[in-house]
Amino acid sequence: MICSTCGHTQENGNFCGKCGADLRVQSTEATSTVHKETAATYEQPATAASVAQPNEYLEKAKKTSKGYFAYTKNFIKNPSVIFKSGAAEFTNGLISLILFTVLFAFTIYFFVQSIARSMFGGMGDLFMNEYAGPSFFTIFSQSFLYTAIYIALIAASLFVVTKLFGTDYSFKQIIAAYGVHMIPSLILIVLSMLLIIMDAYTYGVFFIVLSVLFAIIFVPVYIVSSMLTRKTKSIDPFYGYISYLVLFAIITSVYTGLLADSAMGNLIDEIGYYL
Repeated sequence: MICSTCGHTQENGNFCGKCGADLRVQSTEATSTVHKETAATYEQPATAASVAQPNEYLEKAKKTSKGYFAYTKNFIKNPSVIFKSGAAEFTNGLISLILFTVLFAFTIYFFVQSIARSMFGGMGDLFMNEYAGPSFFTIFSQSFLYTAIYIALIAASLFVVTKLFGTDYSFKQIIAAYGVHMIPSLILIVLSMLLIIMDAYTYGVFFIVLSVLFAIIFVPVYIVSSMLTRKTKSIDPFYGYISYLVLFAIITSVYTGLLADSAMGNLIDEIGYYL
């Protein structure tokens, strides 16, 4: 034992044999210091872990975004490569479909809001204060929901037809192929949204219609034709192609009929009122 007061060393005892200082107090303080240092040592890794966790999510997000942009660049050059990649690009394909649905919903919201404000804008500030158009939640949520359901139905139709007339295409392969070929629709819907924000309604609506035609007609028809041609069963691919068109027509007619009787029908009526 070493006395902190005079530096005298002794083997045991409660008091220093040279200066008489109480060694018990010094021992207690030393023990307390050790405990504090140990606690601090344990707290530092815990704090570092809590800081590292958000950084880990951020890094994953950055990695995913970089991977998606590389994927987009690659498949813009050669979209047909997706038929060889299989389900490997399922995640990126799903991201493309979700992005299109979100951007389409935003575009519809901006369009309805712009039309509503322009109609009331010429009638004075009184009308603008009382009514500023349909709410964001109403338009965005309904547009997103019904577009997502419709895209899911188209993907399911592709899966059914290729399963019956093709050779074992998985649903992930369908999503991957569908998502890759949605890239032109993504570009068109972004362009239409920008035009509508700038009040260029004619061109904006034109590109909305074009992007939707790509998404629900041109792309699915191309996918089913390509898949049935590349991998066929004994039945001729032509009949698979016709079967998809019939199935698509049935789904579209039933689905649009349901929309007419739903809240989306009310929204469409409201849009028609401003037009």
